[in-house]
Amino acid sequence: MSVSIEALNAELQSDTPDVGLLIEALDEADISVRARAAQVIGKVFGYKESPPPDEDRRAAVDAVLVRWEREETAEVRSTLAETLALLGVPEGERPKLGTQELRFKAADQSVDDCLLMETTVIDEDDAVRLARGILDTRLAASVQITGGVRSMSWFEGDFGDAEEWRLAIVTTATHCPELEQFIMENHPYGQPIIMISRILGNKDFIAWVNREVRGD
Repeated sequence: MSVSIEALNAELQSDTPDVGLLIEALDEADISVRARAAQVIGKVFGYKESPPPDEDRRAAVDAVLVRWEREETAEVRSTLAETLALLGVPEGERPKLGTQELRFKAADQSVDDCLLMETTVIDEDDAVRLARGILDTRLAASVQITGGVRSMSWFEGDFGDAEEWRLAIVTTATHCPELEQFIMENHPYGQPIIMISRILGNKDFIAWVNREVRGD
């Protein structure tokens, strides 16, 4: 049974991704499925707060290395190299990119996945301060601030009902971990809520986000 892009995206959103399924997808005939499988494997182990266990990581490393040896396309080989880095394989132990893969990687730098990261604060001054800090460090292309957001929630047994200010932050997948760390360190709440979702946009928009986050 073939694995679809949609199935791979679902595993990325899952709290307990099926690493076996992701590994299986590395051998799909469709180039786009193989490339996406490699991307998802990297993100599952590199970005998730609670990644799969070490035995799954070792199995993923072995599978990616085997796929590297078999792979004939520069697109997938370039993605596999990035996946090995996210899996924690030391640089000296990773396969070396050839000329074709390096050219593809350079051409593909402007289309890194874009993400929307959202968080809330209690007042406008905190929202502006946090947004400016994010933009000054070039961890996002833009931050939209919305006031008058009513938040109702449970927290440690207490029910809360308050008005907050929401920050909608547009960034890239590559900078997501650093941005999340920045928010955790500079947010006025002790335990801020951070929500992350993938952005689908046209080519020019995606290129703009990548360009501005890097500060080119």
